[in-house]
Amino acid sequence: MGNKCCSEYLDSEETENRTIMKESEKLSPDELIDHYAKHLPLVVKIQSKARSYIAQRKFRSKLMEYVQDRDRSNSEIQQNVSRNNTDSMNEDKRQEYYTNANHINLHHQEMGQAEEEKMYAGGKFQNSSNDMDQMNPVRFTSQYLNFYKESSTLSHMNNPKVIEVLNNVDNYRYLDSQTSSEREELISREPLEMPDGSIYEGQWSQDNKRHGRGKCIWKNGAVYEGNWENNFPEGHGRIIHEDGDMYEGFWRKGKAHGEGIFIKESGAKYFGIWINDKQNGYGKEKWTDGTKFEGLYVNGKKEGYGKLQWPDGSIYEGDFKNNIIDGYGKQKTANNSVYQGEWKDGKREGKGIFKWADGRQYEGEYKNDKKNGKGIFTYPNGERYEGEWFNGKQNGAGKLVKSDGTEQVGRWNMGNFIQQIHVEYSNLVEH
Repeated sequence: MGNKCCSEYLDSEETENRTIMKESEKLSPDELIDHYAKHLPLVVKIQSKARSYIAQRKFRSKLMEYVQDRDRSNSEIQQNVSRNNTDSMNEDKRQEYYTNANHINLHHQEMGQAEEEKMYAGGKFQNSSNDMDQMNPVRFTSQYLNFYKESSTLSHMNNPKVIEVLNNVDNYRYLDSQTSSEREELISREPLEMPDGSIYEGQWSQDNKRHGRGKCIWKNGAVYEGNWENNFPEGHGRIIHEDGDMYEGFWRKGKAHGEGIFIKESGAKYFGIWINDKQNGYGKEKWTDGTKFEGLYVNGKKEGYGKLQWPDGSIYEGDFKNNIIDGYGKQKTANNSVYQGEWKDGKREGKGIFKWADGRQYEGEYKNDKKNGKGIFTYPNGERYEGEWFNGKQNGAGKLVKSDGTEQVGRWNMGNFIQQIHVEYSNLVEH
């Protein structure tokens, strides 16, 4: 896309994007997520068609600003609540509190990720000491694993993969604090078997719905602990699936919605925005072999601008479509060769420039990851071939300009010069 075309596109589309960003400044965190979900196709459209990083940068900046403000606020609230409530405990309760805390046998497995990942994988909020959340009305957190493993009513639900995860993460901690009036409005009950065979222990609303704080263990061993509203996980919570995969983050009506981290049983991780149980918006992904991705997602797939880095140090930055490199982008390989141009279905296709570390350069057309069509290949010694290519080799009419300036015009067949023609190269191409 030329500069003129790009400029004209941004004049119309970026104006609308600026309006979207301005509107978002007045929204609450929950409204902000929905706002970006509504306008996400436009953001991706600007990314892919205009090759503009403006929308992506503003998108990421706005979300990260919200993350930092909310985390700072939550941290301050937790510290104040923890300090005030532990000071108000009588001596017997305080002794019981610390005794129960000593029984906790769950250890957080160091993840080696950035602070933003630790925040949701059991790092940041798990480190505050004397937290009153350990003394919520349904005090099951400190003996969570024992409850899961030893209760006779749950013996048929024991799942080795879930138990392994529980052994390697900290106890779940609630991000918010319940006031005494909120606790009084809720009913706390012993573990209760639900119609689907799952076991729920926690708080209930006055109209007999799971509401407030609680945990649920399903027959296949999957377990959720966190906030509930009208019988659905709502707010912040953590689920460990029967296969050992874990999600911790925000929920809406039983689906992942908002910020959250997903850790597969294999160790692969995703941290970012979720909408309606799918990755949507800005996110980061890392695999166990060291491969990393950072960029935009739409409905659970990479879509729009993104950056992909392989274990050997190779990096691609550019467009993605339906989880595959597609559009316009730049790739730098481990040996410092660079390709910048058009892609289709994960392969170089269209016009592009490939520069090798030893000084070679090809500028022209590609098809199915190979030089195909018309192109110019320049050698380190200054020689240059200009002509037609097929399947990665000189094929058809072409001209070889040697380092001393002399020209050889003729025809090539799969990389071999077969016929010299004493005409101008331009006339040869025309015929």
